[in-house]
Amino acid sequence: MKSCWDPNPKKRPSIAEIYQTFEDWRNNNVNRVQFHLAEIKRVELMKSKKLGPKFTEKHSKAIYTSRSLSVYISKISSINLSINSFDNKQDYASKDQELDIDIDIESNSSSEFINSSRNELNIETFYSNKETC
Repeated sequence: MKSCWDPNPKKRPSIAEIYQTFEDWRNNNVNRVQFHLAEIKRVELMKSKKLGPKFTEKHSKAIYTSRSLSVYISKISSINLSINSFDNKQDYASKDQELDIDIDIESNSSSEFINSSRNELNIETFYSNKETC
């Protein structure tokens, strides 16, 4: 896997090499035996009901504990089912809204405001200069 992370793309394995690696893993009898033994052990524990959070050892300094997700999974499954059934019952029609902002109008009104403000300042400056003379 580290070879896939090499910064130089030419040193990374090709897709054919990656495929061959996966095939080697899949066809490796040692791995197959390990997975088979692990599955047998898992099934035994499931049947004896010794698999789950009740049977795990707790570390004396552990802060967090894991919880079963089965409750949450069933809740989400029921929500998804109700959403799917709701979607099937109704057809929705969407309506396009004209919410685009006309930037030219805004920029024109801004420039008009700035120009009128400049003119007012110029007029005020002109009159104030006349009065002081």
